[in-house]
Amino acid sequence: MKLITRSSFCKYLPVLFLLLASLYLFGWKIGSYSLNDPWEPKYPQTVREMMERGDYITPYYQDEIRWTKPILIYWAMIPPVLIFGNNEFSARLPSVLAALFGVWAVYYCLLNLRGRRAAIIGGFILATIPEYFFMARQAMPDMLMTAFLSSGMCFFALGRFQEKHRKKHFYLFYASLAMAVLAKGPVAGAIATFSILIFWSVEIDSCSFFNRNILNEFGKTLKFYQVVPGIIIFLLIAGPWYIAIYSKHHTGFVENFVMDQNIRRFTGTMHGGLGGNADHYIETVFHGMFPWNSFIPAAMFFLCLGHMKKDNEVRENWFYLSWIMSTFLIFTLAKTKLDHYILPLAVPLAMIVAVLFDEYLKNEPPLFMRSVFIVSIPFAILPFNDFLTRSNKYIMDAFTNKHVITNMNIALGLKCILGAWIIAILSAIIIKNSKVAATGLILLVAYCSAIYFSHYVLPGQEHVRSVRQYVEYCRKHGGPDALLLFYGNFRSSVVYYSGGSQGYQYFNRRTRSRMASFVKGKKAYIIIEKKKISSVIKFLRIKTNCDWVCVGRSNPKYRLFTNHKPHKSTSFGIRAKLLKSENSPLEGGSMLLT
Repeated sequence: MKLITRSSFCKYLPVLFLLLASLYLFGWKIGSYSLNDPWEPKYPQTVREMMERGDYITPYYQDEIRWTKPILIYWAMIPPVLIFGNNEFSARLPSVLAALFGVWAVYYCLLNLRGRRAAIIGGFILATIPEYFFMARQAMPDMLMTAFLSSGMCFFALGRFQEKHRKKHFYLFYASLAMAVLAKGPVAGAIATFSILIFWSVEIDSCSFFNRNILNEFGKTLKFYQVVPGIIIFLLIAGPWYIAIYSKHHTGFVENFVMDQNIRRFTGTMHGGLGGNADHYIETVFHGMFPWNSFIPAAMFFLCLGHMKKDNEVRENWFYLSWIMSTFLIFTLAKTKLDHYILPLAVPLAMIVAVLFDEYLKNEPPLFMRSVFIVSIPFAILPFNDFLTRSNKYIMDAFTNKHVITNMNIALGLKCILGAWIIAILSAIIIKNSKVAATGLILLVAYCSAIYFSHYVLPGQEHVRSVRQYVEYCRKHGGPDALLLFYGNFRSSVVYYSGGSQGYQYFNRRTRSRMASFVKGKKAYIIIEKKKISSVIKFLRIKTNCDWVCVGRSNPKYRLFTNHKPHKSTSFGIRAKLLKSENSPLEGGSMLLT
């Protein structure tokens, strides 16, 4: 048995430190706060219904087939659910592990192409990008798709630019791409294919290529990139589920998954997606990569447009640029735009910024590096005005949107982060003989910023992004015979935390009379959208001939009402106050949870 020597331990220590630091960002207390509406609760609830049915091929949500995403996210949740139970920790664990895998893939790629220094910096940059660590803490398939797509592109780069283990890296590329397609569908394959085509369009010398035997050159290309065995690997991994789901549902699969969730989603606006032009995702990137957004323009201009000494490095940089262009163009051309869709773009952007810092840390850095740091300061300030004033640029509705962050003031935290970031950049400009210390300070500021947002801001939105507290209050104080109702813009957290469709009743504006008849003479709790409270409660008081009092207001958009005497203690862990409001006849003399 080969012993681990001191030198080998020192060799693996940096990557171990990188992964542990990333794990702390991604996984610390992921089970301590509620699953966020509108998307997170749908995935563990789907797993619950799949396991109850014993059907592990077709995802079901509220007893209907859920065609929105392929199967991988549900399969990934099943093992932790079996071990730890169906809870927040189990639901988010696959995203945490996928995010770690993505960080490792960036480290592994840059280690082999650029060296250990660039690899460590690249991993830290990716881990501290807000959009990345926010999605690492979300029970959604986007991180799985991003991690496998990014690792696949990294393996492709290694296969293209290194002779060592070339076949293995290309095989891993096709396998990773298949997993990405299982995670979120054909869009992953489209991004990879378009990226490689853009890269080839510049790499291939068209004059010499067409002067040779085209068929012979084409055959050499297929052999070099292991296309035939790669396609077989891809089909063996991604094919079985697609074949199984099609054989079970035939036209339903084609119409709902292929046409509706892929083609129509691309050509039209669906599921609350936003329209917009290219500027939509440009703004999203600049806000989502704060504070690393300050280095993106310089990195793309100086490193990806040929300002390098070695020809092979120029080709590597062009590969990164092709990857960025493909991802940006595909999501920009799509009519349905959601901010987290652009998450895969964070990986190549992190890599080119890491290459920029690697150039800065060389003994004789390029002359333009001083200008890079100077220019980065205004680009760091650029999105800050939006954070503090416009308040409409956000990551997953939980980074800077003041309409969502209503229970905490993050302005001071943002100002401290920006101030520390500018000081760190100035140190890189002024201190010429301590470039390592200046770089370390920049990384430290980014890491502290990531801790603040991932461990304080995001968990602090629990009562804003979920109605779990209302469901738990009903369970604790209502007893087994109490009814739970929901009225207004529906929240998926009601379904998950109430145990499924049998644990609650939903009523919309057209069924208000039926709701009144349903609860008359029964003990009931009702979650009501705040803007509908006045008309609904007045209607219920008249039709049910009983009083309705507010017992929960911790969520800024929803209130919890009941028609029986509320308890003085609550399940929120927060002291209940007896408030007598003279301004609100609906809440006068009621027990309000603050």
